[in-house]
Amino acid sequence: MAGSVARVPASIATTLQRLARDSSFEFTQRDALTSASLDALAPGTRIFLPAVPSAPFADTLRAAERLAAAGLVAVPHVAVRTLPDIEAVERRLAALAGAGIRELLLIAGSIAAAGRISSTLEVLETGLLEAHGMRRVGVAGHPEGSPEIAGEELDAALAAKNEVASRGGLSLYVVTQFCFAPEPYVLWERLARGRGSRLPVRAGLPGLTSASRLLRYGLACGVGPSLQRLRKQTGVLRLATGGAYLPDAIAAGIARAAAADPGARFEALHFFPFGGVERTIEWALALRDGRFELHDDDRIEINPGGSRSRRRARR
Repeated sequence: MAGSVARVPASIATTLQRLARDSSFEFTQRDALTSASLDALAPGTRIFLPAVPSAPFADTLRAAERLAAAGLVAVPHVAVRTLPDIEAVERRLAALAGAGIRELLLIAGSIAAAGRISSTLEVLETGLLEAHGMRRVGVAGHPEGSPEIAGEELDAALAAKNEVASRGGLSLYVVTQFCFAPEPYVLWERLARGRGSRLPVRAGLPGLTSASRLLRYGLACGVGPSLQRLRKQTGVLRLATGGAYLPDAIAAGIARAAAADPGARFEALHFFPFGGVERTIEWALALRDGRFELHDDDRIEINPGGSRSRRRARR
């Protein structure tokens, strides 16, 4: 039986809309340079640009330029293990600053260290980010752990990053890895907060793309137990028109937890479209604009009408 809208507290839908209001998206450099959907996004929307080994850094700068011209905020990834030394980090930061970048996502990167840098904390402690005008810096969160780093090390690193944030000078926040169920996000945020973390959290959600593509990316990114849930659901996935996976149960579950716990640090949703850029943007904007109905089984039904123009969204 379909879920009933009436039994869903209004606070959950309100929280979901709040989390979607400042949604961010992760685009490949190619998507950022070629997508026709940028105009649908409100000015100031953050677009994260991954550090892809096959994409020259010059493409990141070109993508950032196009995003800025569209009124959007480019947030490049800086993968510190791919750089040979702190001097190379400084050159990278100088190039980004010269392109007008004031925010970035600082990650270790999943490859073995190419030089003498092994962790993001080493870079955070140098003061180079502040020296090059970086005002906001995202760091990675792993709700299901990491195949390369022990849980205790991840906890200690997050505590150290909170210490850096407490000194002022940098506004730090967490962008989580994606999962395929809401429980890992909710438990991870609660435990991190219990250990003293006060960093705002952007919950990373898989976008509206094919189940086969999500399985491929999930395996490549080391997603944990929730990947098994996706595998079991592959034959009965909640599918949108065109056969795209819908992250509705994930978004609704996070909103339920945030609505029930005023201390939760979830501040926004972050989408990994994995090729489904247009559909993911359309779905996220429907949440932002409140054009949805939330059912008690955590299905999200999008109301027709299309996304509002950027001009209307600014009002």
